[in-house]
Amino acid sequence: KIERQEPFVRSLRSAIWSRNREILGKAIEEFEETEGENLVNQGQWPCADLSDMYTSAKQCLEELGKLSFIESGSLMMTSVDVGQLQDAIREAEERKLSLDLVKPLQDRLIALQRQHKLIEDMRSLVYSQGGSKDQAQDLLDVCINEGLDVPSRWILEEGPRMFEQVKAYVQEIEIDSARRSDKDIEIRRQLRDVMRSTDAQTIKDVLVRATIYKVRSELTDALEKRVEALELQAMHLKNLRKCLQEDDALVLCEAVASVRKAGLDNPSSWEIPEGAKLLSKVIARKLHVERLEQIEGSIRRACKVYDVPMLEQCFREAEQLGMQTEHVAQAKQLFLSLHDGDHLSKLITDLREELMRAGVEDMRITQAIKNLVDQQRHLGFAGDSAALRDVSMVMARSRARSRGKSCTDAEDPEQAEVARLIFEDLRNLKCLRDPLTWDDESIDIDFESRARAMVEFQPDKITNSLTMLTARQEMIAVQNFQDILRSMGDKPCAFTGNKEEPILRRLGLSRRICDESYVQVLKQLTSNPSYESRTRGWQLLKRMVTTVLPSADVYEFVHAFVQRETEPEKRREASEKSEKKDFRRIAAMAAKRHQEEQEPEREQEGHIGIAAVARAAAKMQREPSRRSSHDTCEESMVRPANTEMSARRSRSLRSRRSARRKSLAAALEAREREDEKVEKRKSHTDRQMLMAREILDILTQE
Repeated sequence: KIERQEPFVRSLRSAIWSRNREILGKAIEEFEETEGENLVNQGQWPCADLSDMYTSAKQCLEELGKLSFIESGSLMMTSVDVGQLQDAIREAEERKLSLDLVKPLQDRLIALQRQHKLIEDMRSLVYSQGGSKDQAQDLLDVCINEGLDVPSRWILEEGPRMFEQVKAYVQEIEIDSARRSDKDIEIRRQLRDVMRSTDAQTIKDVLVRATIYKVRSELTDALEKRVEALELQAMHLKNLRKCLQEDDALVLCEAVASVRKAGLDNPSSWEIPEGAKLLSKVIARKLHVERLEQIEGSIRRACKVYDVPMLEQCFREAEQLGMQTEHVAQAKQLFLSLHDGDHLSKLITDLREELMRAGVEDMRITQAIKNLVDQQRHLGFAGDSAALRDVSMVMARSRARSRGKSCTDAEDPEQAEVARLIFEDLRNLKCLRDPLTWDDESIDIDFESRARAMVEFQPDKITNSLTMLTARQEMIAVQNFQDILRSMGDKPCAFTGNKEEPILRRLGLSRRICDESYVQVLKQLTSNPSYESRTRGWQLLKRMVTTVLPSADVYEFVHAFVQRETEPEKRREASEKSEKKDFRRIAAMAAKRHQEEQEPEREQEGHIGIAAVARAAAKMQREPSRRSSHDTCEESMVRPANTEMSARRSRSLRSRRSARRKSLAAALEAREREDEKVEKRKSHTDRQMLMAREILDILTQE
């Protein structure tokens, strides 16, 4: 051990004498590594001087460390590097040096960090030009409170220069604020002036100046919204101006829809005064163009089906609207040609041949033939009933083959209306007899009159069938009509049994007899003046449809006839009111004529009216010179006559009052009778409507 420790004693002694901190530290480190655990048992070391030498070496090393930190600390006190100061303080804390040595470095580090923060704030304030005067003044106050208004107290060289720049910035703000006060007043006045302006660019210019001079007002937000509204309205206004010359209804509709979507359909929503007026003009233009397109479309449809009344109405409206197009000119040529009877006959013949070749229902051909026949009748020609009969036959049989609803119940309203007009007129039945061959001497030779009489009520028997039948079937048809007259009460009969049974049995004889029976019943229900007869006729028709239905041709006519009777009472009440009004007018005229006829008789009996007084005055005026010298005597003789005339007047007045009371009583009685008739008529009408609905339900189910 002595041999091992003696070299360490010599190395420690030489390191202490060298006064070199590195050599001393290395010697101590080698000794501690060699001894290891024996360092704690220094009293057992064989070399007596080794323990003292080790302690002296440690003390010398500590003294040398303090001297090196003091030397480095004196250098750090002039440093402006925050990192170096932080490292030096950390090293001192690790060496556990005294606070007197570390405190100056800590103070310098804090001061250095504070000045860095101040310089950064001043640099941001000055260079960004975004700080206010209050911010700059607060920053200067902080520097003055810390004594940094004196340049020598700054650690960083940039500090005094930045302090002076901040002071200059405050002075600049003060000068600028003094200059801006006048601008602020002017800009605020401009903001108020443009609040009602409709020039978006002027408002934008004022807002830009307000932004430059940092003028904030409650009006700026409102003006910004106004600019957006004006720009939007200007865009719509430009589009509306273009639409004033537009002829396309779709473009006009899109323009109006965009304006309404923007909430500008209300005139008060427009900021531009011209906008509401222009919008109303465009809407009027849209309606005008739409109406022109509707008229043009109606003309096209009318030309396809030769609808002369529709063409005439469209021409009248087109003339009012100033519509002049090539299509209208062509339609006018067609309109003129449809007033030629030969041309109408040729068109009907061609359409009839086309319909028969097709063999199926064609809506265009059907409506065209119907319109052409109506035009023939309107011009005074005999309507081509054969063409309408062909149309009814094709429509009925096409519907029967398709097993669909009745023609009058079609989904297309226009098609249903045409079918209703055709099948409500029994003269259009295909199997109907030619009116000129129908033997009835009481009817005029006129074709239309005979055709109308064939399908309307008659109280007498018929001598021919209504439809085309064989000779034997005609005899059955004539007898069947007599049974119908008895059944409906139009012909007296002593038979008390079921009068409808023979008619119902004949429905099963043949299809032609069945159709003839239905046609006869429809004939007797048409224009029948008797309520009782109509009621019994509807009862008979109800039993017939529950027994045997007619053929497809006659079925459509029965369905249309029954369906017409199920309509509401409004049209019937209107017709009753018009009839009642006509009745009252005729009655008043008759009463006036009767009064005029009775006037001379009443005057002879002593009744003096206004007309008699006027005639007497006129007569006296025409004879003024007939008064003679005997006037005084005549006047004395007139007094008794006047007394007698007064008595006669009083008697006449009493008689007129009595007659008036009687006439009032008679009028009340007549009114009561009229009310009873109206109630009876209404009761029968309601009952017939109910039966018609029941029959229609049966037909629909079948």
